[in-house]
Amino acid sequence: KNKQTMLDIMMLLDTTHLSDIRQEFIDAEDGLELTYFVRVMLKYLSKESVDEEHLVASLCELFAQVDVNGDATMEWDEFYGYIHEQGMAGQDESSSMMKYNSKSVFEDRSLPKKTETLTHYKGTDLVGITVHNSVKLLLYDIVARKQVHELTHKAAVLASTYLEHRGKKLILVSTCDQCITVWDTQSVWEASGFAEVTPPMMAPESQTSLVWDAETTTLYSGGVNGTVYTWDIATHEANAMKLQGHKSSVRAILHIPSLNAV
Repeated sequence: KNKQTMLDIMMLLDTTHLSDIRQEFIDAEDGLELTYFVRVMLKYLSKESVDEEHLVASLCELFAQVDVNGDATMEWDEFYGYIHEQGMAGQDESSSMMKYNSKSVFEDRSLPKKTETLTHYKGTDLVGITVHNSVKLLLYDIVARKQVHELTHKAAVLASTYLEHRGKKLILVSTCDQCITVWDTQSVWEASGFAEVTPPMMAPESQTSLVWDAETTTLYSGGVNGTVYTWDIATHEANAMKLQGHKSSVRAILHIPSLNAV
């Protein structure tokens, strides 16, 4: 019943309003009390063909479910954590909004046994494969179902990403010698090989993750010491903005525009 109440409410919520709801929580500073929470949710929920009295009752029930510490207030972390947890738990149920269709499994046993990461390069048929302690980045064509290229570096490969910017199609590869090598892939599509853009980008520490955000044209990288850096792809230099506070190496980065968060 608890999951169904949450799912019924989330079906009425346009997820583009999540950032607005988050701002309401931030403005309240000490969290939202029950009446204010109901007022905020009614403001952003679609109420077409819905009995408002029943909706208010469901929101009150949701508040009671989320307010686990019983302090009669709800904070954003409590709210978002709950809807995420319940949504993930409910994916196997018939009421889930996310549906997945299974496909036939394809096995390629020719790949290295010590494969560490697989990164799909958005907009292409290529997947970048890193292998433990290897200086090579393997490029695998998921349509042709075979390895089609390998890029060799001077130190072990840690992460890679693909981006298209100002007419350029680039693969960026971070290695344990603190370099981020930029490969121009345009020549690949012309079947004449890769061209390494020199000099490489130099990071303050080895970067264990790379993510390109096309919407903000920002390259994010996560370091072994727990710092997230942002880069100007045109100048190949790190920007002043850093995200610090992680206690160990950053292995994954995700930009969420609707929450204005990383």
